[in-house]
Amino acid sequence: MAQALRLARRGLGLTWPNPSVGSIVVAATGEIIARGWTAPGGRPHAEAIALDRAGKRARGATIYSLRESVANSLQRSARGEASEILSDKELAAAKPMDGDIGAIKGFLSDLIRLEVDRNRDRTGVFVKSVIEYMGESTNLKDNPDRSAAFVVIKSAKVPSILVELGYVTNEEDAELLKSDVWREKVSASIVTAIDNYFSHQLARLPM
Repeated sequence: MAQALRLARRGLGLTWPNPSVGSIVVAATGEIIARGWTAPGGRPHAEAIALDRAGKRARGATIYSLRESVANSLQRSARGEASEILSDKELAAAKPMDGDIGAIKGFLSDLIRLEVDRNRDRTGVFVKSVIEYMGESTNLKDNPDRSAAFVVIKSAKVPSILVELGYVTNEEDAELLKSDVWREKVSASIVTAIDNYFSHQLARLPM
């Protein structure tokens, strides 16, 4: 992360309207394959530059999900989120009934933190299911289970993952992405993983 931040500084003030970003492609062994940062004018993006430099060494599907660090951050913010759950109208209604607003907010924040914990566990089970079934239909990276703080997976309500099917800068991946047969096969494997999760795995977790 520190290296990515240093790379991002190279484009500061030059990439408007896009932010200056640094990107590093790392192999499963920990070896840095390629680096990139946002080009002047905001394009190409840092990721595209780094992947282009990585060439054929960047290949395969990756599954991103919420992990400990992000989940802990969501838990720390839960109390603040709970304070926004009650509308002004609900707060006004509680006061005449001698309602303890602080206790109510605390109770709601505890529920949110509990749901974050449960969702993290459910997501872990879901990720294993997706990797198992996708691995039978397409090439995965050596270490396909990755964590990230993407907005689309920062949910305390449902298991959330982001599937990255490949790299358009890799010729083999690009050809697969254009294949109707391949897309159908991979899509079917993801559907199977979802069905498996809801029909078997979810029942094993505390509700």
